[in-house]
Amino acid sequence: MDRQSDEIVAYYTDRYREDLRLAARPQARLERTRTLELLREYLPAPPARILDVGGGTGEYARALVALGYRVRLLDLVPAHVTQARAGHPTADRCRALAEAVRVTRPGGRVLAAAISRFAGPLDFAATGRLDDRMVEEAAVLLTDGRNDARLGFTHAYFHRVEELLDECRTAGLVDLVVDGIEGPAWIAAEAAAHGPMAETVFTAALRLARVYRREPALVTASAHLLARGTVGDPSDIGRDRPDLRA
Repeated sequence: MDRQSDEIVAYYTDRYREDLRLAARPQARLERTRTLELLREYLPAPPARILDVGGGTGEYARALVALGYRVRLLDLVPAHVTQARAGHPTADRCRALAEAVRVTRPGGRVLAAAISRFAGPLDFAATGRLDDRMVEEAAVLLTDGRNDARLGFTHAYFHRVEELLDECRTAGLVDLVVDGIEGPAWIAAEAAAHGPMAETVFTAALRLARVYRREPALVTASAHLLARGTVGDPSDIGRDRPDLRA
C-alpha cells in the first residue's frame, strides 16, 4: 500500500472504533436508518448477490444477510474484515467505481456512498466546535474537497453532488440519482442530542430526510450522499441525463 493508505489503516486500527460509529450520535442513527431504507428500496429482491466494497465492520452487510441477501464484504482495513467475520446475521474513487461496474452485469445496480462537501463544517457548527481553524478549513473545502487529516479525521474526499454524478458517469453508470441520506435537519438533531427534546427533534429530522431526499437545493446539506446507477451498455455511456428528482 502507499503511505496514505497506510495512514488510513492505522487510523481505523489504532484510533477509531468504526464498529461503534453508527449508534453513537443522532447523525449516525439517521445515516443508518435512511441508508437501510434506501438499500431496501434500490436493491433487487433477495437472494441477490451483493458486493459490499469498503463495507467496514459489516453493519450493513449483516443487515442485508438478515434480509436474505448473499453478501461479500471487502475493506481496506484488515481489522474491519475480522470484525465483520466475527459478527452475526488510497483508493482512487474512479477506479473503485469502474471496478464495481466491471464486476456487475449489464442492467445491475451500483450504489456509491460519499461524504458531503459540507459535512465537517456543519457538524462542528452544530456541536459548538467551529473555531477559527475549522472556519479556515471550511473555506478550503469549498474548492478543494480534501480533508485535512491533521484535524483529527483521516484522509478523505468530501463530494459535491455534481462531482459524484460525474465520477459515476465516467465509470459507466447510467440512470443516475443521488439521495441526501440524513436530510437537512441532522444538525438540529445533533444540537438537541443532550436536551429534553432530543427524540422529538430526531424524529422530525428523520421525517424531513425522507421528504427532501432529492431536493436539489438541500441534498448536500446531508452529511452523506448515496448515488444509485445502472450498469449500461458501453455504447450508451455518457448519454444519460441525471435528474435528482427521478
